[in-house]
Amino acid sequence: AQENWTALGEILDRQRALQDDPNARIEVSLRLGEVRLVRLEQKALAVDIYREVLSLDPHNAVAIGALETLLGDENQA
Repeated sequence: AQENWTALGEILDRQRALQDDPNARIEVSLRLGEVRLVRLEQKALAVDIYREVLSLDPHNAVAIGALETLLGDENQA
C-alpha cells in the first residue's frame, strides 16, 4: 500500500510541475502536500510544498493551517 502512495506522490509532483495555471498548480500542490504529510510522513517536503502554495496565494487557508500545525509540531519537539 505504501508503494501506491509513493507512486501517487510522484504523479502529483509531475502534474504540479506541468501546471501553467497558478490555481491549478495550487490545487495539485495541496493534494501533494496532504499525501506527503499524511500518507508518506514526509514533513519537510510537505512544508516546502505548502510554502510554495503561499508564494502563489499568500492567503490560502489550507496551506496556512498546515504550516501552523507542522511548524508548531516542530517547535514543540
